[in-house]
Amino acid sequence: MAEIMSPPQHRGAAAPATSSRLEVV
Repeated sequence: MAEIMSPPQHRGAAAPATSSRLEVV
């Protein structure tokens, strides 16, 4: 859950915030 709260930059600056959320879930 912490990853969702954190910025999507650590997951991938190119990917949108929605994309990072889908990856976490």
